[in-house]
Amino acid sequence: MCRCGHSATFDPYGLWWKFQRKMWDDDLGKAREKFWCARCKARTGKRIRPIRLELVAPSKDDIQLPMPDEREWKRALSRFRA
Repeated sequence: MCRCGHSATFDPYGLWWKFQRKMWDDDLGKAREKFWCARCKARTGKRIRPIRLELVAPSKDDIQLPMPDEREWKRALSRFRA
């Protein structure tokens, strides 16, 4: 959620994969530094950080990011199941 009122939701699995590939810390407090409002960027030319990040239920309107290949995805699932 941005100060301007704009919000966006992301597919959680693709977002997780992006953070894994970039070796970014996926702690919500630190993850906030990686996001910025596209509308404010278009209007002002500056990257405006969100005022908050929230975990929400996935929906069909989420922004889709690339998923890992099937082998990598199964390896990740096995780490979290153990």
